[in-house]
Amino acid sequence: MRYAFKLGGRTHYVQLEEHADGPKFVVEGSTFEPTVERLGKGHYKVTLDGDGFEFRVEDGNVLLDRQALDLEVRRAKPELVRAGGAGRRADGKVKPPMPGKVVELHVKEGDRVEEGNVLLVLEAMKMQNDLKSPASGIVSRVHVSAGANVEATTVLVEIEPEITDGA
Repeated sequence: MRYAFKLGGRTHYVQLEEHADGPKFVVEGSTFEPTVERLGKGHYKVTLDGDGFEFRVEDGNVLLDRQALDLEVRRAKPELVRAGGAGRRADGKVKPPMPGKVVELHVKEGDRVEEGNVLLVLEAMKMQNDLKSPASGIVSRVHVSAGANVEATTVLVEIEPEITDGA
């Protein structure tokens, strides 16, 4: 199922995949596999890569540390998800799903990567997120270094996708 999350004025498209071992979320080419615990009515704990946070849902608002997030969630129109995803995959530009800090950089210019390889680790909202390559190819540009604070519009890495003949 596809969702559109509007957080702080920026829209993120998320594909929710249900698997026997739990949900997987695909956000702009990166896959996340959190565990979600229901702690009570409207009270949840999400854990991802060993880091967890709790939040509450009250009257349609998501509260984190008793502060309401500027968050809107809705089912995404399929044509918007395809258009947005295709543009990112076609141009090979990797951007973060939200503002954060680059804590690890796993590639350098000239490296060959496969689709799904971890390019860097971004810390955002007290969680570390693996940002993965949207396509197989060669790293043509690395625009950041470890320790850099980045905005959601920042191009972090550019991948020159492999050209296949379709045979």
